[in-house]
Amino acid sequence: MKWLRYSIFLVTLSGCSLVSSVDNTSNQSDTSGAPLIVYFTNDSASLFPIISIELSDMGKMQAPVYSGVWSNNILVGDTLVPGEMKTFSLSIASGKSVRYRLGVIDSLGGVVFIHEQPSYIDSAALKPTISHWGSDFRNVDVTVGYNSYSKSIAVSGWSDMAAVK
Repeated sequence: MKWLRYSIFLVTLSGCSLVSSVDNTSNQSDTSGAPLIVYFTNDSASLFPIISIELSDMGKMQAPVYSGVWSNNILVGDTLVPGEMKTFSLSIASGKSVRYRLGVIDSLGGVVFIHEQPSYIDSAALKPTISHWGSDFRNVDVTVGYNSYSKSIAVSGWSDMAAVK
């Protein structure tokens, strides 16, 4: 039974790695193909509204490299409450990926940029991405919660999957 669970876990993990990232060209124009239509959802399990989404180019999905350059906020004054979805058209070339970082409204009404917290851990597992692979449409879902161990607001889950138009 453990072998079966382990096999299912590995298959799931390998599928996730295939669709987990995309190129951030929000500040550049990309004429190499169709724009990427992203259905970005703040998951209903999230504890905080999202007020900022910034993107950073990761290049080719096969060999992502963090550029360190971040776009302006693509929400432009909007707020995504838990359970809400917003559609974006992004200039991300096919086969490329972007990493995103978030700003949220905390329980006291203040603005918190997750990556600026003193206890923020910049690890690969906490780098949610958007990829342009397999479709010109993506469903992106992120869950923002509270990490009681680090005493900070953190991304507790995310997904990036090809969507049907």
